[in-house]
Amino acid sequence: MQLSPRTPIAKFLSLIACLAAAVLYLALASSQYLAYRFAEKTDRASLQLACRLDPWNAEYQYKLGRILTLLQRGPEASDAFTRATELNSHDATYWLNLAATQDVLGFPQRRRYALQQATAVDPKSASVAWEVGNLYLTERDYVSAFDQFQTVLKAAPSLSGQVIPLCWNARPDVDALLNDALPASPAVYSSFLEFLMAKNETASAAKVWTQIVNLGQPAQLSDVNDYIRYLIGQRQPEQARMVWEQAAPLCGIQSYQPSHDNLVVNGDFSLNILNGGFDWIYDKRPDVSLELDPTQPHLGPRSLLISYDSGGLDDSGIRQLISVEPNTAYHFSAYFKTQQLEGAGGPRFFLQDFYNEKPYFESDDLKDSEVWKPTNGDFKTGPKTSLLSLQVKRVPSGGAIRGRIWIDGIRLRPGKESGQ
Repeated sequence: MQLSPRTPIAKFLSLIACLAAAVLYLALASSQYLAYRFAEKTDRASLQLACRLDPWNAEYQYKLGRILTLLQRGPEASDAFTRATELNSHDATYWLNLAATQDVLGFPQRRRYALQQATAVDPKSASVAWEVGNLYLTERDYVSAFDQFQTVLKAAPSLSGQVIPLCWNARPDVDALLNDALPASPAVYSSFLEFLMAKNETASAAKVWTQIVNLGQPAQLSDVNDYIRYLIGQRQPEQARMVWEQAAPLCGIQSYQPSHDNLVVNGDFSLNILNGGFDWIYDKRPDVSLELDPTQPHLGPRSLLISYDSGGLDDSGIRQLISVEPNTAYHFSAYFKTQQLEGAGGPRFFLQDFYNEKPYFESDDLKDSEVWKPTNGDFKTGPKTSLLSLQVKRVPSGGAIRGRIWIDGIRLRPGKESGQ
């Protein structure tokens, strides 16, 4: 028998069905709402209740696993994280926490599987790769760990300061890090170079610098200056000179290279002063000011103006390091002019061995000339001298001095000694 939808019985049954559906919906909604409210709490009982009220919510299972981990309930935490990955296998965080739990419980194969799932879910995430890499390190799987750290640095080169020490402490092998852990990036390599300099790993630092050069990409001049300063401190001036040459195309400093005719860089002050490397280096001092002056040129478009107002001075705060050959004759020349320069003695050009401070050349006092005047001299380096320091010093040292001096056309070239 078939009831007509218009009969009273049919209407009654339809009403009952609607009421049942409404009750079921309200029950489900209430259950989910209560589960949500309980899941906002951070105690074990509330989260367990949330999971019972809404057993299909992966996030509640994850939160329960976290609480159980803190309570050192390893097996129960493992079950909760496992349930979370079953409900949502596309969240790498669930897999990472499951892996950590398996590690605590002593199940290395399960741990590795969970790690593999985490990286499969989010293979390019720096945060995921960081966690996975650290977990691999704990089992001394350096190949897998370094692969993950390379992913970290590809996504976030700014994390080099954290990744590099971690990898080096695990395996202090420059070749392993360059080949397996670090992406080919100037920024990352520069961070590695800085790290190795801080540890006085000179040979390893040289390998990193070679990789920077081989990349052929723009580099930061400040990084180059730091490396040159380090090499000079390590008594490797020849290596420092080579680095300066190799950095020319990387930093746009081709014009700042010494030549056979003039080993002084930027001797006519036509270029801006870099304050590092093998260009002029200056120190800011309250009683001396340095200024590139286009109103008083001589051989170039401008000269260097040094203004003194000092009650006691040793040097003028301007210097340049010059790479030279041992047992070699050189000729130095420069031009100067002064204005109202007062004080006993005067400024002088000094050339001396950078390391042992053996003097090789000292000019006459640079004073009493309001027109451009030359100064020059010859000398021969000693058998162990390979780096000179060119300075403008005050003689007598510590004496008061006031006034202005311009210098220009500074040259140093290989040549015969005086009298030969």
